[in-house]
Amino acid sequence: MKIDLRGKLALVTGSSKGIGFGVAKVLSGCGTDLILLSRLLLYPPVFLTLALLPGMKKKEWGRITYLTSVAIKEPIEGLTLSNVVRISTAGLVRDLARDVAPHGITVNGIMPGMIDTERLRELAEERATARGISAEKVLEGFASEIPTGRLGGPEEIGYLAAYLASDYASYICGSMIPVDGGRLKSSL
Repeated sequence: MKIDLRGKLALVTGSSKGIGFGVAKVLSGCGTDLILLSRLLLYPPVFLTLALLPGMKKKEWGRITYLTSVAIKEPIEGLTLSNVVRISTAGLVRDLARDVAPHGITVNGIMPGMIDTERLRELAEERATARGISAEKVLEGFASEIPTGRLGGPEEIGYLAAYLASDYASYICGSMIPVDGGRLKSSL
């Protein structure tokens, strides 16, 4: 299946590096016209969504995909504020999806797990320093907790984002989808 997004416009936040960059790279490869922005937390994306919704409703078509974290299902130790903000995104996805689906607009969330990004490597460095071991050992420990035995790549998040942006995903709406190599233990 080839995903063709020519003629579509995607606004990607956090696109200068990491997961956002991976998403932008994949969407660009699918032919999408891109608008790239820096990283945003909860309220700016809400206001951005509200600003863009009238145009989507007028076209009777749109795709909104929020990137959050598996912390929605299993909070990550030491990231309390981030955990709280991310769970709010899940509520936004479910509520907004019900409101806009009748207008041909889908709303979903992607919950990345351990993705090999600069930020994950910074966390590994912090833990390594605290434990007196190498950052590589910490990263190996992260990977050992994942059933696939490895960290994910930013582009792997981009592949799902591209699919959700396509017409193939027109019936997927209001979902929070983990991309974590099977690491989550939660059954919900």
